Amino acid sequence: LAVGLLSAGQSALAQLDVPSLVINEIHYDESDKTVTAEFIEIHNPTEAAISLEGWEISGGVDFLFPSAASIESGAYLIIAQDPATIASKFSRSGALGPWSGRLRNSGETVNLRDPDGAVVSQVDYRLGFPWPTVGDPVAGESPSIQLINPTLETDLGGSWRSGQPTPGVRNVVYSTEAPPQTRQVSHSPQQPGYNEPVVITALVTDPDGVASVSLSYQPVRPGAYFGR
Repeated sequence: LAVGLLSAGQSALAQLDVPSLVINEIHYDESDKTVTAEFIEIHNPTEAAISLEGWEISGGVDFLFPSAASIESGAYLIIAQDPATIASKFSRSGALGPWSGRLRNSGETVNLRDPDGAVVSQVDYRLGFPWPTVGDPVAGESPSIQLINPTLETDLGGSWRSGQPTPGVRNVVYSTEAPPQTRQVSHSPQQPGYNEPVVITALVTDPDGVASVSLSYQPVRPGAYFGR
């Protein structure tokens, strides 16, 4: 196997300024399908409280925030499939809901819209790389997808990690340093022949730029698939 190229793109604007509100965590794949414990969490990273009158969540699920709803500076607000389940399972009161619609395990779009209908935060999660894996319980709990840092782009899979659900508090995966984003990975030809060069390309971006990229690979004999 020969590796011909790994391309590294740079983006000085890959990281956003502090947004008004951000979708911060999504728990969409509860392993126990009899438990209605799915939720969406939004976070207010600004220095002021924000009224949620006229705001809504759209996409896979729909939810219009009640007129009296607001979110304090630095706070986390839960929108739940079933608020009573969130209270009993996670000991978190104050969840809003229920919503209409469903969050598909295979992938879904979740939009947070302001009163003018503008999309303030969007997550278009999918099944498979570069999105984190959830579903199988870890330490008895089904993981959620969680934003590493609220300043990262929410529509990029590399901005997210899976972890034990943390509704209403800071994500367990929170970090002030995020690795470069890797996506649009492909190789050519799709089915290389013996001793045929293989060109691997990927888009790799980081707010600080990308100086170089290295590739690690493992040859696998036909039929000798390796497990997890």
